[in-house]
This record gives sequence, C-alpha cells and structure tokens, in this order.
Amino acid sequence: MVSQQSFIKKNWDIVGKDVTLETLEFLNGGHILKEINNTFITMIPKVDSPSSIGDYRPISLCNVIYKIASKVLVNRLKPDMNTLVSPFQNGFVHGRGAHDNIIMAQEITHTLKTSKCKETGMAAITIDMSKAFNMIRWDFLLKLVEVLRFPHHWIHLIKECVTTVQYSMIVYGQTSEPLKPHCVL
Repeated sequence: MVSQQSFIKKNWDIVGKDVTLETLEFLNGGHILKEINNTFITMIPKVDSPSSIGDYRPISLCNVIYKIASKVLVNRLKPDMNTLVSPFQNGFVHGRGAHDNIIMAQEITHTLKTSKCKETGMAAITIDMSKAFNMIRWDFLLKLVEVLRFPHHWIHLIKECVTTVQYSMIVYGQTSEPLKPHCVL
C-alpha cells in the first residue's frame, strides 16, 4: 500500500501545483475542504503477535495538504512560543522537555524527604495531565487566541482546523462513516 505522502512525492511534477494551490487557498482564503480535514484512525500493533487491545496503539492518518498547512502555521508560531507558553509548561516549546519535569519532581521529593516539611504539613500531589489538551473546549481555545491578540485571520484558520475535522475509523480494512466531534478536541 502506497501512502498519500509517498504518492505525492513521487508524482510531484503532476500534483504539486494542485497541492500548493489548495494549501495556499486554505492559508490565504481561510477555508479548508472537509475532505482535506478528514482524519482516518486505525490501530497498529505494538508487538509481533498482538493478542489484546493493549497490544495496539491508535494512529491518526491526516491528509497531506492538511499536514502541510498545519506545519506552516506551527512554523510561523515557533518564534513566539516562549512568550505564549508559560515557563512552567514544558511541552510545545523547543528546548523544554519532559525531563525538566522529572528533575523538578526529584528535587521536590528530595526536599520533602530531607526538610522539616513533615512538621509543617507540606506535601506533593501528582496530577495526570497527559490528556488535558484532548478536553479543551473550542470556544475556550478561540477566546484564548483572541485574548492573546492573534490576528483575526489566524483565529479563523485555527477555528477552521479544529471545527471542521472529521474522523473515520478503519476496522478490518473498512472505513466507517465520518464522525464529527463537538465541543471538545
């Protein structure tokens, strides 16, 4: 099976102009075709002989035009990420990583064990925030970028990306009808 990306690379001389025009149509015009923002979700095995659902992981297969357009948006945002993202947030910013959180957690644990924290009632609480972005409400996201004074065109592009997405499941080689998420990402 040939991936869409491989096909486009191999046939760039034939399809390149159309891919470029459609990408620019979205970036400049602010409208993305629903077929371009349809993501296919399938399960791929983590092990050679999977025997349970835990032996699989989901993978999202996005349209190449959507990938190019979203990559352009991300690359345009990169220079501003240090000012947009809190210094306490380690994701999404080049040079910050999960290892920073691990080091901080070790330092806090060491301090709690070796200081008078027991006498003062200090404690550490861990919260699993790994899926926090999956629950962001669209109206909150759009209000946030408005408060951050993103240009209206950018806000429209972000809205178009998150509100027009559809998901189709691929199970046993069959594609489901598209599912349209509501309110949460």
